Amino acid sequence: MPDAVKSVVTALSLCLAAMCLVTPATAEPTFAGAWSADVKNCRVPQEMENAPMLISPKGYDQHEAHCTFLNLVKSGRNYQAATKCSVQGDSQTGTITMVMQDRNTMSLSLDGGPLAKMRRCR
Repeated sequence: MPDAVKSVVTALSLCLAAMCLVTPATAEPTFAGAWSADVKNCRVPQEMENAPMLISPKGYDQHEAHCTFLNLVKSGRNYQAATKCSVQGDSQTGTITMVMQDRNTMSLSLDGGPLAKMRRCR
């Protein structure tokens, strides 16, 4: 096989291998689900103050806070986004940072506050 053909075949093989490593856009992010700092609160209904955070790829809900992610950015195990929220009927903006420790544990910060350890609700 000529060297030029070998180079093209090698380049195509590397390209295909790289595509296999990319997570499909439709894959559910690891942060999606119900989360609470205290797993005892996982069963608290959303009408109550200690309800768990329900996080989706588009935003989160917790009790009277309903927030949309404006520009979710992933970097390694970290996710960051500006948020647009309705809290008790008032419009607010903020930020969220989520650092995945594993599939069931994350550190979460709202508006630059301290990181809180969150556990996935089951």
